Amino acid sequence: MSWRQFLFSFKGRINRTQFWAGQSAFLCLVFLLPIVFPMRFMSNLTTASAGGIAVTLALFSLAVIYSAIVIWMCFASLTKRAHDRNKSGWWLLACNIPFLLLAAYKVAPMQFANSDVGIVLSTLLVLASSATGIWVWIETGFLAGAPSANQFGGPNQATRIEMLTIKTKTASADSIARLPGRRNPRTA
Repeated sequence: MSWRQFLFSFKGRINRTQFWAGQSAFLCLVFLLPIVFPMRFMSNLTTASAGGIAVTLALFSLAVIYSAIVIWMCFASLTKRAHDRNKSGWWLLACNIPFLLLAAYKVAPMQFANSDVGIVLSTLLVLASSATGIWVWIETGFLAGAPSANQFGGPNQATRIEMLTIKTKTASADSIARLPGRRNPRTA
């Protein structure tokens, strides 16, 4: 699997080691975002002049594109890890339904938002979002993949990334026995 496939493709399988390598890269890129596109710098450029607004819009556009690429990479690795667990990538979307409902609840104005019903509904959505998020984290990050081939590919496809593997030569018992200074146990 090439780097492009590893980072951007939703097809295939990756094992836990590859998943955590991808998530580490994802976290580095997320923490790099404020360094690359500092919002404080962008807010200082916002002036009444057309040049300040143009620069701010350009930087904001680059930040949105950067964020979209990083999110795509995250979902691609999550999907391939779900494939290794013999689950569809759509399973991840189903697990995020409570989070999406919570986001919709917080954005949409509701008549009972400050009432007891609204507080209970908000609490239930937060708990459901947290529980599904933790389960996705456990499922993709800690549980072993399917040992045999499934509809997403064979386990041999999930064992290496061409740029990360170091090719080694294994020595057989015969080649070890032929080393200089070693006595061959078969002839002794």
